[in-house]
Amino acid sequence: MCRRHERRLRGSRPRRRCRRRASGAGERKMRSVHPLASGVIAAVVCVASAGQPDAFTDEAIARGVTYRVTHGLTQYGSGLALIDLDGDRDLDLVATGGAGGVIGLYENDGAGYFTDRSLAQGAPRFAPSLSVAGVSAADFDADGDLDLHICRFGEPDRLYRNDGGWNFTEVASAAGIANGGAAFGSVWGDFDGDGWLDVYVNNRTNTVIGFTLNTSENELYRNNGDGTFTPVGADLGVIALGEPTLVSAFFDFDLDGDADLYLGTDKGAFSPFHNHLFENVGGTFVDITASSGTEANVDCMGIAYGDMDGNGWPDIFVTNIPVGHKLLLNNGDRTFTHGEARAGVETFEIGWGTMCFDHDNDAIDDLYVCQMNATNCLYANSGSFPLVNVADSMAIDGDTTSFCVVSGDLDGDGDLDVVNAEIGRDLHIFINNEGSKRNWAQFDVVGRGANTFGVGAVVRVEAEGLLPQIREVRAGHHYKAVETPTLHFGLDEASAMSTISVAWPGGEVGRTLERYPINVRWTLYPPERMGDVNLDGEVDAEDVALLRDRLDLLGGSEPVKAGVNEQMDVVSDAVLNADDLVALTDVVGCGAADLAAPLGSLDIADVVEFLRAFGAAEPPADLAAPFGAFDIADVTSFLQAFGGGCP
Repeated sequence: MCRRHERRLRGSRPRRRCRRRASGAGERKMRSVHPLASGVIAAVVCVASAGQPDAFTDEAIARGVTYRVTHGLTQYGSGLALIDLDGDRDLDLVATGGAGGVIGLYENDGAGYFTDRSLAQGAPRFAPSLSVAGVSAADFDADGDLDLHICRFGEPDRLYRNDGGWNFTEVASAAGIANGGAAFGSVWGDFDGDGWLDVYVNNRTNTVIGFTLNTSENELYRNNGDGTFTPVGADLGVIALGEPTLVSAFFDFDLDGDADLYLGTDKGAFSPFHNHLFENVGGTFVDITASSGTEANVDCMGIAYGDMDGNGWPDIFVTNIPVGHKLLLNNGDRTFTHGEARAGVETFEIGWGTMCFDHDNDAIDDLYVCQMNATNCLYANSGSFPLVNVADSMAIDGDTTSFCVVSGDLDGDGDLDVVNAEIGRDLHIFINNEGSKRNWAQFDVVGRGANTFGVGAVVRVEAEGLLPQIREVRAGHHYKAVETPTLHFGLDEASAMSTISVAWPGGEVGRTLERYPINVRWTLYPPERMGDVNLDGEVDAEDVALLRDRLDLLGGSEPVKAGVNEQMDVVSDAVLNADDLVALTDVVGCGAADLAAPLGSLDIADVVEFLRAFGAAEPPADLAAPFGAFDIADVTSFLQAFGGGCP
């Protein structure tokens, strides 16, 4: 492979380059891209001018993170978290596997530079532990911030409640989820639809730890909504009895609005063990592994989810021992088809953590794979198979055993940076210099009820010239690692998004937004929160009055701006105007004719206010198309609304 520069000498034995076996003829065409496009990717990175930075630059130390991963081989890696722990809308970092079992905690200043918060008054914020395995995060107590779940290998797990101000309280035993198995990780989702996030803990059952056989099984804990959990895994048939599960994920494979469950099982390449897909049916689970074709039959050590073939359905990629990784392509009919050979992602090395992410913002999911005895892979997806490994040329391949990886926009520049943990090395923070060359959008989904971060919500984005893209809000699914619930979409050269569709858990599309600008991080409120002008959690007469006053002040309209007035765009068309006021008054009070206090009743005060506003050509009287013109249509609309009375 072409190299931009020779890699500097390192004090370790060189690892094999990530490789790909040649695929056969008749590769599956995914998008309207020339068949030579995948070759162009490699050519472009080879001819990059010498004065430009690499596509990724390792800047951990320069950005304030000096954390050496010294251990983790016994439990095959120690976890990572890239999440907002202090509610300031940037990504903080949790790292494990350090000397003495110290857990690293780093606060982001918003520009991707960090302050070490690992200690509080000289004492570790989190109790040090050499047995830390996986890390996940979710708002289990519905107080609006992310709590941390730390799984430990053969010791009781820990649940750290986030109390704000970088203060955490360990509550696992009190909550009933201390477990104690050979845990590798955990994932969160609302499987029963009650709004509270439940947690699945995956244990490598029948693992010898020291000289003791640990027989603890996987467990699914139902959130009781009072800070405690109840184990229900056996009752629901999802513990995979006796199997060595390494990784799990709640994900809505059939896009029907509920949390399905996928389990990645170790030692399945040459034994009866296999992965499991459990379909969620009304809060219970049905094992559809065989009928869906998702057995995989691998020593599963990592799972990634993304739409690799562009058909609008989430696919599954699983890592394996050198007999080859697997790519299961979702057909959209509750079945999957193997595509690893055509995609060229078998690799034939020992793979661990993996993730799908759009590294270059070209609106197509790419694939990153951590390796044990070979350099890591970044498979660039041009839109047609096979994918091309560009990790080496983009300086993001690493050089020692690598288990865990996460991505997120650390520096707020609109592309996805990468954090990678290698044994015996300082933690890597690979800053992305490539993705910012293209357009993007990000979304924070506001949840309903106790599900404050909207876990399980699915967002679909369409833009001219691009295939539709989907993303699901998840709380864990990477190998031992968790990343932000903020959803990132690359948009390539698109100038705007034509539609943004949001389906909250439950299945139905709750909102469709149109013509929203690009290169913005938007907040997506559920329908019942639209019109909540003062953000007090209620949509009422006060919001009607505030919106009317705002439109009066601004001359009748203004564009929607992130962090300013998104919740006021009731009709979701990226513009605030009389349409939104009419829609809001239809929801609150007595509709478009309810123009004066007291709201909630129609009387002479409303008539007087309409006549005044009509005579002054002010927005409250602009009730009918064509908007901006005050004519008989507005009078007719007012009279019809007034005559209709209050609902």
